[in-house]
Amino acid sequence: MTLDSQLTTRELSPHSAMSNLTIHISKSPLNFIQRVCDAAVIGSTLYASQWLTGNAISDRTLLAILVAIGVYSMVSEATSAYRADTGRSANRDLAIVLSSWLVTVLLLVVIAFFSRHSEYFARASVLSWIFLAGAALGLSRMLFRIAIELM
Repeated sequence: MTLDSQLTTRELSPHSAMSNLTIHISKSPLNFIQRVCDAAVIGSTLYASQWLTGNAISDRTLLAILVAIGVYSMVSEATSAYRADTGRSANRDLAIVLSSWLVTVLLLVVIAFFSRHSEYFARASVLSWIFLAGAALGLSRMLFRIAIELM
């Protein structure tokens, strides 16, 4: 086999491009627990903000929670918020979590606008949810980080 035929075989092989792709699968239960905690924080803070502002909780609230959790999960994956990086500072970790939440809020506003669900939620409820969830996500991340360091 000549050098040209080896190159042609490698270029045409469907597995050659995939051999350079690395996928890091996290098998850590701590990573799963962090994701569940984030989902619980997002859901509970929306319920709390609706209760605090006197708005009724309905099926649309549950739908908003599910969409928010889905969008936050995708955004936090893109910003590597769940990557277990021991060299990352607490300030950097907090900045990543809060920027993920900010991008999530912006995407949720766009989704709510185009799906015409924005008029269901009161502005006071949404604003309190944005700040309450951001603070609770940051707090839960820092508490989780402290717990890991104590182990």
